[in-house]
Amino acid sequence: RGVDSIQALRQLVAAQIKGNYFAKNAIEMALLDIQGKILNVPVSTLLGGKVADKLSVLWVLASGDTAKDIEEAKSLIGIGRHKDFKLKIGRRPVKEDVAHVIAIKEALGDESMVTVDVNQAWSEAEAILGMQMLQDAGVDLVEQPLVQHDIEAQARLSQRFNIPSVADESVGLPYEGLRIASLAGARAFALKIAKSGGIFGVLELAAIARAAGIGL
Repeated sequence: RGVDSIQALRQLVAAQIKGNYFAKNAIEMALLDIQGKILNVPVSTLLGGKVADKLSVLWVLASGDTAKDIEEAKSLIGIGRHKDFKLKIGRRPVKEDVAHVIAIKEALGDESMVTVDVNQAWSEAEAILGMQMLQDAGVDLVEQPLVQHDIEAQARLSQRFNIPSVADESVGLPYEGLRIASLAGARAFALKIAKSGGIFGVLELAAIARAAGIGL
C-alpha cells in the first residue's frame, strides 16, 4: 500500500500491532504529511477542509503561588496573548487547592475562563467537596477529577453538578468514548491525537461525542 491508501495502512498496522498508540500516531502523521506534500495541500484539506482560522489556547498557570499566578495572568491578558487559563491541582489538600483557584477566578473575573485539571487525584468524596466549591465560585470546568477507570463515579459527579466535568485520561479510543457517552460520564472529552493513535482516531472519537451531545 502507498501513501494514497492511509486508511488501508491504518487497518494493516492495527491488525499487526496492538496498543502503541503514540507510535501509531507518529506513523499516521508522517503519512499525512507526505501525502499533503505530494498533493501540495495542507493536511486540513485532506481531512475535508478547515472550519476555523484560529483557536483560543488555554495558558497553564503553574507556579502554585496565588499572587504570582494572578500577576502572570493579568500580564498575558494585558498584552493580548491569552485570556483563558488552566490550573493543575490535586497535590495539596482539596480546600487549599480550591482556595488558590477561587482567588485567581475572582481576580480575573468573568471575562476570563478559568479551568482546573485534577489529573485523577481526588477520591469521589473529595471531588464532591471540591466541585461544589468550584461551581459556587464560577470556575468553568473540571478535568479528570477521578481515576480514569471509575466511569460510574464520574457519571455521578457529572449528573450532580452543573460545572462541566471533562474526561481526559478516561477517553482516547472510540470504545472508551462510547462507554462514557452511554453512562453520561462526562460533559466533554479532551481530544489528543497521541492517545487516539492519530488524527483519524480523534475524528472517530469526536463523532461519537457529537452524536451524544458531549463537548470537545
